[in-house]
Amino acid sequence: GVSYSYNADEIMYSASLIKLPFALSLLWENEEHDLGFDGIFTYTGAEYAYGSGEIKFSPAGSTHTYLELMEYMLRVSDNAAFAVLRDKYGMERYFDFARSIGADSLYADDGRTVKARDGGKILKSAYDYIEVDCAFPAQIKDAMCSSVHTVMLSPGLSGKEIARKYGRDYGAYYDMGIVYDAHPYVIVFLSDKDSGYGYVNAYISSVAAEAAAAHASLRQDG
Repeated sequence: GVSYSYNADEIMYSASLIKLPFALSLLWENEEHDLGFDGIFTYTGAEYAYGSGEIKFSPAGSTHTYLELMEYMLRVSDNAAFAVLRDKYGMERYFDFARSIGADSLYADDGRTVKARDGGKILKSAYDYIEVDCAFPAQIKDAMCSSVHTVMLSPGLSGKEIARKYGRDYGAYYDMGIVYDAHPYVIVFLSDKDSGYGYVNAYISSVAAEAAAAHASLRQDG
């Protein structure tokens, strides 16, 4: 119930951070109505393939379940997986999910904006999904914890396990995650940098270390 923030309500382009709330919108809906995540998608080579991901390197005819596409989307921020899932399921559930957690920044610009405070709400929902008796908590936690881009927050968090989603684009360099400390907490870092030069990653890591120290002090005091 305690938070520390700086510019937490500044609206930013969401970049690939959108993929986590999009995934959660489907996962939570699936708890009520089976969305058919065991269905099979066959890659043809004609799908959207710009930017990050691994599916675009698959041979034509490769198959994946829709749950596996979601795991690709979280682990390697796969753009092809996101495009396929968005085309299949649409965005209505995404906006419903945003309203359900009070994340107003997700509504604008066709859902492609976010603010740090709402990033925290997204991560809280992800934590709840993983910790509650839901359909796929192990798969989702594993996909987030094995996320491939680990140079931002991780070095400042003393090797703690982090269930994260990162985002990279022009003018957008982000990392946010659930830190599995003895008392778990969430951290969100959004910047307008284009990429992770060494000094940028070092600065982000230093902020993460400050957050970890503040958390440790808070828990000790409490």
